[in-house]
Amino acid sequence: MKENFFSINKKRLRIIGVVYALVALIVFMGGFILAENLNDGFAITVKIIASLVALFMIITGGSALQKLGDKKAGLTINKEGITENATTISLGFLAWKNISKIEINEKEKLILVLVKKPEEFINQGKNKAVKQLLRQNMALYKTPVIIEAKYLNCSFDELKEAFAVKK
Repeated sequence: MKENFFSINKKRLRIIGVVYALVALIVFMGGFILAENLNDGFAITVKIIASLVALFMIITGGSALQKLGDKKAGLTINKEGITENATTISLGFLAWKNISKIEINEKEKLILVLVKKPEEFINQGKNKAVKQLLRQNMALYKTPVIIEAKYLNCSFDELKEAFAVKK
């Protein structure tokens, strides 16, 4: 099996980072503008919620931009396994022996990597937020490991083809 490497789509990550920053600014300003017309108790609640949402958006956008400086960012598929470092919830290296099945979700354009012990992979998450996102993937797709072409310099068809070789 030949090695396939797909680098991250830096242009798309920059756009994602800028969009998150703009949405954060809009939510923050909108919350404070909205709060001006409310009574004091509710105004403070709206300001706090707007600030927290804006902070979350900035952290999310910043984590997307963080991958821009990572020379190893991307996806590698080889005879040992899959190394996925394209997103902030990446788990890194996944050996083929720990993977039970690869499924293609055509509708949502996702590669679902079903692992043998999903809870072990969820526990490898870098922090509570990442673990929660991995659990959300598990609830939606029956696996914590999801690969999307939109973060990579390839089309979904190219990604499917790379996985079809091993599948």
